[in-house]
Amino acid sequence: MGDPRKFSKKYSVPKKRFDKERIPEERDMLKNYCLVNKKELFMFKTMLRKKRKSARDVLALPSDQLEKEKKILIDSLKKYGLLKDDATLDSVLSLKIEDLLERRLVMLVFRKGLATTLSQARQFIVHGHIAINGKRITSPNALVTVIDDVTVAYYKGKKPKVLEVELRKPRLQAESVKQAVDLSPATEKEKAVLL
Repeated sequence: MGDPRKFSKKYSVPKKRFDKERIPEERDMLKNYCLVNKKELFMFKTMLRKKRKSARDVLALPSDQLEKEKKILIDSLKKYGLLKDDATLDSVLSLKIEDLLERRLVMLVFRKGLATTLSQARQFIVHGHIAINGKRITSPNALVTVIDDVTVAYYKGKKPKVLEVELRKPRLQAESVKQAVDLSPATEKEKAVLL
């Protein structure tokens, strides 16, 4: 039968675990980009570190291989919208972790207005309410290409029931009644009685 498959680690942790300057920055990133734990942040940092390393390796190649490898590297980053058309290897080295985190599916769902908060966007993805190109995606950390960016939508065009229920909440109904009262010509005493 054979041994079970052993998965390789996709991230590396910092050498100095308890760094006073780094910990608050990481905490802010977890909050601002809706990351569940630092493992997810370390995965993206490792991904970016590998791309930068490959850019430095390409710079060390002989001139005949340099152009070919440079084009492959830059095209792989252009596909995700991380670089522009006139990009060079210096622009690969100047990429930041925030650029990579912005291309995650969670951020795109939130930016497109398919969810009201980042945590709700993550929940919709995990529960299978979001699709790319009609295919259901349940990984919030999936990187979305520029081509697939426009195809991010609800799965089978159905809004989650949570969004429909939010419109029927008493708080929202009270606000609509208050707006209706403000629009009607009534005295201050009548408004006080209605509220």
